[in-house]
Amino acid sequence: LVPDAKKVGIVYSSGEANSAVQVKMAKEAAKGLGLTIEEAAVSASSEVQQAASSLDVDAYYVPTDNAVVSALEGLLQVAEKNGVPVISADGESVKRGATATYGINYEKLGAQTAAMAVKLLKGEAEPATLPVETISEVDLYLNEDAAKKAGIEFTDEMKSEAVEVY
Repeated sequence: LVPDAKKVGIVYSSGEANSAVQVKMAKEAAKGLGLTIEEAAVSASSEVQQAASSLDVDAYYVPTDNAVVSALEGLLQVAEKNGVPVISADGESVKRGATATYGINYEKLGAQTAAMAVKLLKGEAEPATLPVETISEVDLYLNEDAAKKAGIEFTDEMKSEAVEVY
């Protein structure tokens, strides 16, 4: 979406271990893409907007972080003011105003989790032996209004691939 991007900002909660893992993964992925990650940790959702403002970046990435997602609108305001896109980890955040994601479809994740629970309930597996599963499919979600604010236009191909275009 932003081929000339060099710096990606991530605001995350220092109290959420899952967020630290996602930031680490983003840093590793960024190396191979010629990107640098600028990060700002928050201890409460009330700090998200200020943390986003402290970063001078070409785009933001929002992980599945409860504190940040609960205060997403503050981060979106900063991104809009700076004319940069917000890429999120989930489709619901795109619906709320993030620009795009190849992200988690919580309905599919719920079905996968339910299938695991059925195995346990039927006695087909024990909790200690049930292997950890990760979501194997992600879906494309796009927000055209957010893209326009960031000076981005989605291709027809992207729009046809998307599960939702808001």
